[in-house]
Amino acid sequence: MLELDLAQWRELRDPGPLPTGLAAAALNGFARLEEADEWADWLRRAAGPR
Repeated sequence: MLELDLAQWRELRDPGPLPTGLAAAALNGFARLEEADEWADWLRRAAGPR
């Protein structure tokens, strides 16, 4: 489980793929709906097909 705020997720996203073995992710703190939606879209793409 990885729970980060939007700024932390952006820092993680820039260098590369999601951490291996990541089972769950959460967006913590304040984020506008549009930002949360973009984060969720990125997370789904980064996780790949299941």
